[in-house]
Amino acid sequence: MKKGFTLIELLVVVLIIGILAAVALPQYQKAVMKSRFSSLKPIAKAVKDAQEMYFETYGHYATDSELDDLDIDIPEDVDIDLSETDGHDFVRANHDKLNNSYTMYLAHSENFANNIYCEALSTDDQAKALCAADGGEDTGVENDGYLLYLLSGNSTGGFAPTYIPWTGYYECISEEFSSGGGHRCSGFEYSQPRDYSCVGYGVAGCQDSSFANGANCWAYISGSCNNSSFTNGARCHANAANTCQGTYDETSCCEGGDNCGDSPRC
Repeated sequence: MKKGFTLIELLVVVLIIGILAAVALPQYQKAVMKSRFSSLKPIAKAVKDAQEMYFETYGHYATDSELDDLDIDIPEDVDIDLSETDGHDFVRANHDKLNNSYTMYLAHSENFANNIYCEALSTDDQAKALCAADGGEDTGVENDGYLLYLLSGNSTGGFAPTYIPWTGYYECISEEFSSGGGHRCSGFEYSQPRDYSCVGYGVAGCQDSSFANGANCWAYISGSCNNSSFTNGARCHANAANTCQGTYDETSCCEGGDNCGDSPRC
């Protein structure tokens, strides 16, 4: 007499298979992500070496439009970016199925020379976990929505403030906010420390803006720097009453005594 499986036995088998799949699938996905990220490293290294030779020949690094001059074969699922930003010379390798980049700074870069980073989209926990698993040290630096994890190197540097487009009271023309002189742009994100991240000369000066990572707001006219957020060590210097009224985290503060109103004082 033949004996088959009971319904309960079949359900138990299906349940076990489901549990094994639930455990194995995330690990498989992590392994695939790690493999894809690892594949970026030799490509980026080859481009970096070619860039250093290019510099020795021409006295400057190749730009994105000159990438073909480096004569490096780039796989179809990989993109290579060559920085064209002043002070930042790097090779960035991206995989079209990752929210991570492998970034190698070049020897003659003004910032972060020879440093190597894993970059992770700040809103993607898996991307951040991948950088950490690869040995990356969270630097606390964010650039254009990506967090930088240091893999190798120790040279210092920084990024210019990033800006949110604004069509408010003032038209913002300059992208340089490193010295005094009446800068009064509102609705911007000032993300790095500067001597003057923003100077509020005007009722709406620096209003509705975001200050982070030690950035400074200097408020000279009543109403300037109001409705702004201050995080991660940012400071507002209140030089007039009714200024710097906004939200502050526990690391940020307002300098200016009674001018600070209800804002936390430094």
